[in-house]
Amino acid sequence: MPSVVISAFCGFIKYDVKMYILITFRGTLVKSFILGVMAWQFGSLYGIIKSEIGISEEIVIIGILIAVICFIIYKKYKK
Repeated sequence: MPSVVISAFCGFIKYDVKMYILITFRGTLVKSFILGVMAWQFGSLYGIIKSEIGISEEIVIIGILIAVICFIIYKKYKK
């Protein structure tokens, strides 16, 4: 749920600011911890697939360059 919606709702019902800040901090802390642990666990997996991503990225870039060159040549000879 977006934090903007929660903030607007808490403002609408006039929720206590100190309690809102405390609960928001705790929730953010838990969320950050969980995301950090997940990133740490998947770090080794990233190292494995990094080379595969690099090869795919190069293929896509070369394909885009070829498409741009073909488009320029097409426009040039169409005139």
